[in-house]
Amino acid sequence: MAGEYGLWIVRDEREQIAAVTFYQVSKLSDDSLDFCSCGTVAFSGTDRRLTETDMEQMEALARRLNCQSMSMRTIRPGLVKKLTQQPGWYTSEVILRKMF
Repeated sequence: MAGEYGLWIVRDEREQIAAVTFYQVSKLSDDSLDFCSCGTVAFSGTDRRLTETDMEQMEALARRLNCQSMSMRTIRPGLVKKLTQQPGWYTSEVILRKMF
Protein backbone atom coordinates (compact mmCIF):
# COMPACT_ATOMS: atom_id res chain seq x y z
CA MET A 1 0.00 0.00 0.00
CA ALA A 2 2.95 2.39 0.54
CA GLY A 3 3.29 4.88 -2.27
CA GLU A 4 -0.34 4.61 -3.30
CA TYR A 5 -2.54 7.65 -3.85
CA GLY A 6 -6.19 7.86 -2.95
CA LEU A 7 -9.21 10.11 -3.03
CA TRP A 8 -11.35 10.66 0.06
CA ILE A 9 -14.83 12.14 -0.44
CA VAL A 10 -16.57 13.97 2.42
CA ARG A 11 -20.34 14.25 2.22
CA ASP A 12 -22.49 16.79 4.02
CA GLU A 13 -25.70 16.13 5.93
CA ARG A 14 -27.67 16.10 2.62
CA GLU A 15 -25.22 13.50 1.19
CA GLN A 16 -23.84 16.09 -1.25
CA ILE A 17 -20.08 16.18 -1.85
CA ALA A 18 -18.68 18.71 0.63
CA ALA A 19 -14.96 18.18 0.06
CA VAL A 20 -12.46 15.94 -1.69
CA THR A 21 -9.01 15.16 -0.30
CA PHE A 22 -6.17 13.69 -2.31
CA TYR A 23 -3.89 11.60 -0.11
CA GLN A 24 -0.81 9.40 -0.30
CA VAL A 25 0.28 6.57 1.96
CA SER A 26 4.08 6.54 2.29
CA LYS A 27 6.47 4.21 4.04
CA LEU A 28 8.81 6.12 6.35
CA SER A 29 12.43 5.22 7.18
CA ASP A 30 11.32 3.19 10.21
CA ASP A 31 8.91 1.16 7.99
CA SER A 32 5.84 2.80 9.52
CA LEU A 33 3.12 4.16 7.23
CA ASP A 34 2.24 7.86 6.99
CA PHE A 35 -1.08 9.18 5.66
CA CYS A 36 -0.33 12.46 3.86
CA SER A 37 -3.16 14.79 2.94
CA CYS A 38 -1.78 16.31 -0.27
CA GLY A 39 -4.62 18.70 -0.93
CA THR A 40 -8.29 19.30 -0.24
CA VAL A 41 -10.91 20.97 -2.40
CA ALA A 42 -14.00 22.20 -0.53
CA PHE A 43 -17.28 22.44 -2.43
CA SER A 44 -19.58 23.51 0.37
CA GLY A 45 -18.38 27.07 0.93
CA THR A 46 -16.72 28.74 3.86
CA ASP A 47 -19.42 27.82 6.38
CA ARG A 48 -18.08 24.25 6.59
CA ARG A 49 -15.09 24.13 8.90
CA LEU A 50 -13.20 21.09 7.63
CA THR A 51 -10.63 21.01 10.43
CA GLU A 52 -13.36 20.88 13.08
CA THR A 53 -15.92 18.69 11.32
CA ASP A 54 -13.96 16.31 9.10
CA MET A 55 -10.43 15.90 10.52
CA GLU A 56 -11.63 13.16 12.86
CA GLN A 57 -13.00 11.21 9.88
CA MET A 58 -9.72 11.62 7.99
CA GLU A 59 -7.76 10.38 11.00
CA ALA A 60 -10.07 7.35 11.18
CA LEU A 61 -9.37 6.64 7.50
CA ALA A 62 -5.62 6.83 8.16
CA ARG A 63 -5.96 4.33 11.01
CA ARG A 64 -8.04 1.96 8.82
CA LEU A 65 -5.18 2.09 6.30
CA ASN A 66 -2.79 0.98 9.09
CA CYS A 67 -0.95 4.31 9.18
CA GLN A 68 0.93 5.24 12.35
CA SER A 69 1.12 8.95 11.51
CA MET A 70 -0.63 11.64 9.53
CA SER A 71 0.82 14.64 7.73
CA MET A 72 -0.58 17.48 5.68
CA ARG A 73 0.83 19.66 2.92
CA THR A 74 -0.44 23.22 2.98
CA ILE A 75 0.52 26.77 2.08
CA ARG A 76 -2.04 28.23 4.48
CA PRO A 77 -0.42 29.73 7.62
CA GLY A 78 -3.83 29.84 9.34
CA LEU A 79 -4.28 26.09 8.93
CA VAL A 80 -0.78 25.45 10.29
CA LYS A 81 -1.56 27.59 13.33
CA LYS A 82 -4.94 25.94 13.89
CA LEU A 83 -3.62 22.37 13.65
CA THR A 84 -0.50 22.94 15.75
CA GLN A 85 -2.78 24.14 18.56
CA GLN A 86 -4.44 20.71 18.59
CA PRO A 87 -2.92 17.74 20.45
CA GLY A 88 -0.40 15.70 18.50
CA TRP A 89 0.19 18.11 15.60
CA TYR A 90 3.56 19.84 15.11
CA THR A 91 5.48 21.41 12.24
CA SER A 92 8.00 18.90 10.90
CA GLU A 93 9.27 20.65 7.76
CA VAL A 94 9.11 23.94 5.89
CA ILE A 95 9.77 24.28 2.17
CA LEU A 96 10.95 27.62 0.80
CA ARG A 97 10.86 28.31 -2.92
CA LYS A 98 12.11 31.10 -5.13
CA MET A 99 10.64 31.66 -8.57
CA PHE A 100 12.72 33.22 -11.35
